[in-house]
Amino acid sequence: MGLEGAFNLIKKGASRGRELGFRAALAYAVRRIHDAPKRMERAVFDAYSEEMLGRQRNSTDISREIKISLLVPLYGTPIPFLEALIHSVQDQTYTNWELCFADGSEECHTEVEQCVLRYAETDRRIRYRKLERNEGISGNSNACLDLATGDYIGLLDHDDLLHPAALYEVVRTICETKADFIYTDEATFQSPEPRRIVSIHYKPDYAPDQLRANNYICHFSVFSRSLVGEGPLFRKEFDGSQDHDLILRLTSRAERVAHIPQVLYLWRSHPQSVAMDLGAKSYAAAAGVHAVEAAAFAAGYPATAEVISGCGSVYRLRYAYSTEPLVSIVIPQWQGGADAASAAEDLLTHTDYPNLELLLVGRTRRVDLPCVHYVEQEPTSFAEGCRMAAEQADGAYLLFFDAALRPESADWLSEMMMYAQRTDVGAVGVRQSAKNKLDHTGYVLGFGHDSIVGCPYRGFPTKFGGYMHCLRYARNVSAVDGSCMLLKKADYCAVGGIDPELEAGAWDLDLCLALGQHGLRQVWTPYAAMKRRTAKHVSVSDKQKRYVRQKWGSILAKGDPYYNPNFSHRWGGFLIEKK
Repeated sequence: MGLEGAFNLIKKGASRGRELGFRAALAYAVRRIHDAPKRMERAVFDAYSEEMLGRQRNSTDISREIKISLLVPLYGTPIPFLEALIHSVQDQTYTNWELCFADGSEECHTEVEQCVLRYAETDRRIRYRKLERNEGISGNSNACLDLATGDYIGLLDHDDLLHPAALYEVVRTICETKADFIYTDEATFQSPEPRRIVSIHYKPDYAPDQLRANNYICHFSVFSRSLVGEGPLFRKEFDGSQDHDLILRLTSRAERVAHIPQVLYLWRSHPQSVAMDLGAKSYAAAAGVHAVEAAAFAAGYPATAEVISGCGSVYRLRYAYSTEPLVSIVIPQWQGGADAASAAEDLLTHTDYPNLELLLVGRTRRVDLPCVHYVEQEPTSFAEGCRMAAEQADGAYLLFFDAALRPESADWLSEMMMYAQRTDVGAVGVRQSAKNKLDHTGYVLGFGHDSIVGCPYRGFPTKFGGYMHCLRYARNVSAVDGSCMLLKKADYCAVGGIDPELEAGAWDLDLCLALGQHGLRQVWTPYAAMKRRTAKHVSVSDKQKRYVRQKWGSILAKGDPYYNPNFSHRWGGFLIEKK
């Protein structure tokens, strides 16, 4: 569960404790933490009943013509692990598969060959090739591909397991969506007992910025054979991070990437496994840096990468840009808001980006600086002030800025511009905190008490890294807070700007969803960080909520693509929904 989960439970228990007392609060948190392993086991093994699996075996709802070739490179594999893997494939409810083994084991491990051939004698779907020498994980995997005759390719590690429904769900997704790259959620179990689940990785839908930051897709990945092309499947120069390199390349080529939010892959954790120790291969970090830099360059966005300390194979990217276009920073002065003039003076001394103009909106004192301009109209809200000034801004980029914020470092705008200058990015948002507690970490659709939008981890200590370190790297989100939002003026105008109907509330959500409808992704980065004196509280009227639901009902109904549906939407964030 980790510190985040424990804190989340204690926090919820404390709210109950105000009614029941401290002991009740503590007992509630302890009970939920103690119950976590059982809840994880249920989440994995109770999702499909035997009756459901039986229906899958006899189903005529999907095409049985799609053959999936499963690639398994072997090297000194312990026989109990190998047998368990083969059984997990033979137990699949979808039967049109082939299991392709390429064995680079040394001569002292002839039992590996004997084991596979024994199974192959009675199951023609099992194919085996003994390699003349060990070619490493990339070379051995490429040899597996030479054996494959399937329409789609799936990747398996030699000591892991597939859920019985895995291939059926993959083929069903292919039939329904025509996807050429498919991936599932996964869990890690403590060997040798598969039901001893120690962690579950619930993943977002395809999120290219998150994928460059870490290989969240990993297992179980299946892709069209045609997607591979003419070159090798794995590139040897990326050994140690070969899976990450492959997934980055194939998802960038794919016409449709589909995510199945079900745990269908079980990753075995044992003393020699990567699941137990991500630092087991000392060269993995360097290979990962090489892989994400190559992927960014191939996408047309050159970048340098570095490993984020204490986060395993998680990377921080710095995108290069050769120009510094004018950015118009809009700071409204409105009733109840902080002093815009003071904010402008503070920004100009704490911003290293050189090409700025500041537009102060409303009644505020004058700042005697050539880059500061004034919009005399008096706004009734922050959003109205932003809308007024956007029309008069000369910059190619607009930055809406709440005067109550203060930057934590001078490079905050440069960090935002790295993403805003990409043609595939709409709005860029920042990490906000108040009194050493998180205040904004990116919005999640359907989160919170009103089921429209909310912010996970609000109120958590700023040192928290989040689920799978999600607060430590730039990632895609559905929307960002308008208190500090950067976007191209051309994109702002293309979507019609700020909706006047939402000036007192969810205007930033509305703007980000409109940008998303235009094919642009929103990015939240923790490396542009802001502090405010007190936590932000936004009140959205019932009338505005109805308006948002009417305007974006079809989008809201689908759920947030960057927040797994197995997580709770009611409080905290990134905890398994109670089953």
